[in-house]
This record gives sequence, structure tokens and C-alpha cells, in this order.
Amino acid sequence: MSKKYSLITFGCQMNQHDAERISGVLEACGWEQSAMLEDSDAVIILTCCVRESAEQRLYGRLAALKSLKGQKSVLIAVGGCLAQKEGERIFETAPHVDAVFGTHKYPDISEILTRAKDGRVCSLVMNGLHIAGVPCKRRQHFRAWVAITHGCSNYCSYCVVPFVRGSEESRPFHEIIEEIEMHVAEGVKEINLLGQNVNSYGRGERDVSFAYLLREIGKRFPEAWIRFMTSHPKDFNQEIAHAIADTPNVCEYVHLPLQAGSDKVLKGMNRGYTANDYLEKVHILRDLVKNA
Repeated sequence: MSKKYSLITFGCQMNQHDAERISGVLEACGWEQSAMLEDSDAVIILTCCVRESAEQRLYGRLAALKSLKGQKSVLIAVGGCLAQKEGERIFETAPHVDAVFGTHKYPDISEILTRAKDGRVCSLVMNGLHIAGVPCKRRQHFRAWVAITHGCSNYCSYCVVPFVRGSEESRPFHEIIEEIEMHVAEGVKEINLLGQNVNSYGRGERDVSFAYLLREIGKRFPEAWIRFMTSHPKDFNQEIAHAIADTPNVCEYVHLPLQAGSDKVLKGMNRGYTANDYLEKVHILRDLVKNA
């Protein structure tokens, strides 16, 4: 009989995609997903620490799982951003938790659960996230999330992401193309490029940029819709706007968070642009991209 797992996910689109990878890894190792916590041999909670409500929901859910732990032998694992931030303190708050794993360790989830049978596991090392070849179980047949960057190096004054996701790294171009090829061959019609700041893809490299990536994906996969998120206004530029305008299958939608209309506030937030800079980029986008 196959082992069963339940997966509870809080937070952003990147967390949702990480959850798809966790499911892919576990099912490649013989696990089966269950919609019923009571039927599960392992309950995995993927956490967020950007939104306070998600943090509160985590501890509420962990308290509710305590009774399940008393009824049967079930492994409880907590991963993701809050796990990276809190580490072993989660064991102090919720002693019935068996494993805590960080944002770079989810590809090892099967091994972590195996080790947790013999005692608590806390795996938090951020030594680079390598997902080439890591299985992915998509939540939707028509849509695929494809991470093109991991981490963030902007260090906005209010944001914990660089500390829990690590410094920004761009995935190799060929790796992204190969992953999209696999999804399209399986019938995917919409590709969503994902990153904390997709606009900075290829930063510091001569031959690769986000605009180049958009054009190449659009050209190689003309039948697929291409979307992306999230954009950072300081790195959005005319080259990217031209790539959107010139590539028919890139959707005319840009998530470009303003955050504040006050230059003083933006400076305090360490956003790297002024309100006028933002408006100029919006004008460029609307001038070049019809119906943006």
C-alpha cells in the first residue's frame, strides 16, 4: 500500500509552485496525495512569512493537527519561508512537529520525511536551489508555472524575502526552455514565468536578459500564452516593453507594484525609484503595448 500525504499551502505564487514540486517529488517516490488529513501518513505545511495572516493561520493549523497526532502515527512537516525564518523555534511552539525544512530544501522532501521517522529533522541550509529534473505535479492541466529566478537581492527595507529565499539567482536559459518544452508537449497552453523580480533575469550577464527570454520563448512556443510575475519597477525598461509589444503571444498584462506615491516613503522603503520614474515606465508601456 502506498504512503499518503496531505499538502497545505499558504502564501504567494512561488509557494504554490514549490508545492507542485513537492507533490512531484513525493509521487515519484511512491507517495499518493490524499484530500483527507485523517488518511495521511504525512502532513506537509508550506508557509509564508510575508503576510502576517498566513503566519497566524499556520500556528492555528498546527494546533488543530495536535489531536490528529494523538490519534495515529503521522509525520508533520513545516517548510517554506516561515520555516526558514523560525527554524527550531517551531518545535518549541509546536512540539508535535517532526520536521522543519527551508526554502532550498524541498527537493529533498522524501528523504526528510524518511529521516523524521527516527527523530526530529531541521534542514535549513541555503546552498542554492537546483530544480533541473525535479518532478512537478501541475495543479492545472492548461497552465504551468516556470520559475526563472530564485531569491531576491533588492533588500527593500520592509521585506524579509532576501533573508528567507536567499540572494537572487537566474536559472540557466537552456534549463528554462527545456522545462517549457516538457510542459507544452503535455498540452499546456499558458506559461507563467515566475520570480521575486522577473525583470532582473540575467542580471550581470552579457547575452541574456528578461526581454531576450520573452522573445525567445514567444518565438519557440508560438501556440502558448506567455505571462509573468512579479515585476519590479526599477528594473522594468523600454527593452522589456518592446519585447511585450513585438511578441504576439506575450499577454498584455504587467503586474508592476507601485507600493507608494511619496518619494520620501519610497526612499525609506529602499525601492530604488521615484513616483515620477514609475509613471514614466507606465507611459512607456502604454505607448508601446496596445491594451496594456
